[in-house]
Formats: sequence, C-alpha cells, structure tokens
Amino acid sequence: MSTFAVVSLLLHLITISVIIYLVYTKPKGHSREDIDEIEQLLIRYTNKMKEDNKHVLRTIQNRPSFEEVLQEVTPKNDQEPEDNVVTDSKEAKVLQLANEGYKAESIAKQLEIGTGEVQLLLKLHQNDKISQ
Repeated sequence: MSTFAVVSLLLHLITISVIIYLVYTKPKGHSREDIDEIEQLLIRYTNKMKEDNKHVLRTIQNRPSFEEVLQEVTPKNDQEPEDNVVTDSKEAKVLQLANEGYKAESIAKQLEIGTGEVQLLLKLHQNDKISQ
C-alpha cells in the first residue's frame, strides 16, 4: 500500500509541475506587431476585393445591349439576308437563331453548347431589354 501512495504522490507532483509550467509559459495574447500584420493583411485583401468588384462592374457596363447585338445579327434592309450569318460572339449566334424561331434545345445542338447556357443567354438579353 505504501508503494501505491508513493507512486500516486509522484504522479501528482509531476502533474502539478506541468500545470504550473504551462501556466507561466502560455502566450499572453497577440503582440502589437501581430495585430498590425493581421490588420495590414485584411486591408490588402479588402482592397483587392474592391479592385475585382470594380473590374466586374466595368465588364458588365461594357457589355453590348440587347439592341446592339440584335442589330449585329440582323441584316440591313438594303442587304439580302444570308443563310449563314457568321458572327464572332456566341451570344450573337444564339440571338440570331432565336430570332429565326429555333427553340433553345435546337440552338444548343447547332452551336454545340449546353441548353442551360442558351437559356441563360436568352434570359439575360430579355432582362436587358426590359430594363432599358
């Protein structure tokens, strides 16, 4: 029984010693330098986000309106309509085929793109037309 008491006492002393050591060596919190560094990182991050948002807004504002794209794909009155009007933008091709009466599924098959993408382009231009 006395061996048990001695081992228990030793274990308690070791445990108390470790607890005291951890209490005195525990970091007291962030230093002012750490706080300043974190603050600078957050400022740089938010500035980068602001730049990205400005870029997105410029891109959206520079997007051609529905009427401009429609004029691009429809032939002028003095020109004869062509069967295959070739335009560079996928958006213009989708609108041209939609104006010719094709459904979204057949436009997607012809242009080899997804039906959802065609529907999205048509909706975007409908909303653009409504907002103007």
